[in-house]
Amino acid sequence: MRIAVIGGGPGGLYFAYLWKRRHPDAHIDLFEQNPEGATWGFGVVFSEQALDFLRADDPETVDAITPRMESWKNITLNLHGQSVEIDGIGFSSIGRLELLTILQQRVRTAGVAARYDTTITSLDELTGYDLIVAADGLNSLVRRASRSRSAPRFRIPPTSSPGTAPASALPRCRRRL
Repeated sequence: MRIAVIGGGPGGLYFAYLWKRRHPDAHIDLFEQNPEGATWGFGVVFSEQALDFLRADDPETVDAITPRMESWKNITLNLHGQSVEIDGIGFSSIGRLELLTILQQRVRTAGVAARYDTTITSLDELTGYDLIVAADGLNSLVRRASRSRSAPRFRIPPTSSPGTAPASALPRCRRRL
């Protein structure tokens, strides 16, 4: 199977890594328009429950990121001079660049062909792939094309509201979140 992953943020990198790890014979090309080591954004926050889901599926990656995370159990809401502490809501955060660096290394180790400084400007550049993964952010070329009448090969699953997929169409761990 040949897969093109468009976007080298956390979602694109992690998908490419997990797929390649579980399907070593797959050929995966990851395309990122920015240089390796560049990022937009500050950090990534995981709930305790999200880390538990990741740990169940991929303990090695969780073990690689958790030493670099800051964690807290409580949230304090401050409004109009009043403070209310909400406990039992565990969260952990990691700097976005640190997370990307870890995931980039995991992708390389798994054998994914990551191409940085590579902008995909047309879906015509992606012929020959069995699967195209849209992980290219808010202004996604792939998502725009999938909604276009001129791209019938893309299908969006029927949904109850625009922009959301039915639970049956989502990966197992995503449904549990």
